[in-house]
Amino acid sequence: MSDAKVLIRPLITVVMLGITAVGLYNVYSDNTELQARAARLACGGVDCPTEKTRLERTPFSQTFEFHVATKATGGAGATVAIVCRPAYLLVGDYDCRTQ
Repeated sequence: MSDAKVLIRPLITVVMLGITAVGLYNVYSDNTELQARAARLACGGVDCPTEKTRLERTPFSQTFEFHVATKATGGAGATVAIVCRPAYLLVGDYDCRTQ
């Protein structure tokens, strides 16, 4: 067995385990702060009453759907979808945008 195989196989294993750990962290970590930021964005950047109707978490993004009562709809509710993705593929601060 060559020296390259002896070094590359364990290195690939460690990298893949690291990627798996980061993905699991993105799905199962506490996202309370991110939910609050997404709710604020759903309200146009201010705090307003919202009701979360859907949450989808993957290693690559988090999608929130909020029911928001707006003045533009005469107090009737509107549904707003917010998608938050890490700055880099799996890591970094989340950037949220309306969908």
